[in-house]
Amino acid sequence: MLKKILLTAVFLFSFQILFGIDTETRYFNADQTKAQVQNVLKEFQTAYANSKYKATFTNKISDDDYTINYSLFSGNAETKILMNYQFFTDHIVLSILDATFISASGKIIKLSANHENEKVVSLYNLSKKQFIDDVFTYLKISENKTPSSLTENSVTKNYLSADNRESAKNFAKTYRETVLAKKYSIKYIGNPESNNYDVEYKVEDSLGYAIMVVNYDFRIKDFTITLKSANYVNKKTGASTVLSKNSTVEAVAKYYETTKKLLVTLHSEYIAPNLNK
Repeated sequence: MLKKILLTAVFLFSFQILFGIDTETRYFNADQTKAQVQNVLKEFQTAYANSKYKATFTNKISDDDYTINYSLFSGNAETKILMNYQFFTDHIVLSILDATFISASGKIIKLSANHENEKVVSLYNLSKKQFIDDVFTYLKISENKTPSSLTENSVTKNYLSADNRESAKNFAKTYRETVLAKKYSIKYIGNPESNNYDVEYKVEDSLGYAIMVVNYDFRIKDFTITLKSANYVNKKTGASTVLSKNSTVEAVAKYYETTKKLLVTLHSEYIAPNLNK
């Protein structure tokens, strides 16, 4: 019985994270790394905790995924904001999981943008500004709704007549495990069993490492593979360089084209080969 209760609690918490009452995603600037953004955000969180809010970690899965409960006491009333922070290779996701106002009399009011009471809506909007909008402004990524290194390099193909979405997803998995895994370390960003997910491919050398993020979108009749971003990070300085076919450095442009061919073109050909060749 206890095991069932614990499993239910874990499920409910996971459900809450996936469907927070307000979630925003922003992508890093071309010269930013995940580590740099994490450090800057810690400055912001520390400033809030040292000023008026009491901050408590309620769940920390890793440095890339954690939840903080912020409490603000004003008079005999309390405002509580439960925030989840998720860091990925090229973006950050901020989610308000819960927003609550507890009055001096002990009345509990759930804050939301759709509440019938305008004062409650105003308090929620203020909380959203403080914990989402102001954070992105502080990180200097408030306008970055698409990756800075987003490329037009994608391939869309129809399934072969004998195939369907599920078989195509299996072919994609096989190619990753038998071909790409020999060259790259692979990290899934999203559920690889779903119809749309990202995969991070990483390869290192003595000076740094290259990280590529590829999106896989499997639809009813066709699929698209897109190279969303490609960056090289210097291990010593932490500086990130966008890899692009338009780079003025010939070696960089050539490396990008080779990478795109392996991760996008050949991968799509493996899933749905051109039988007329």
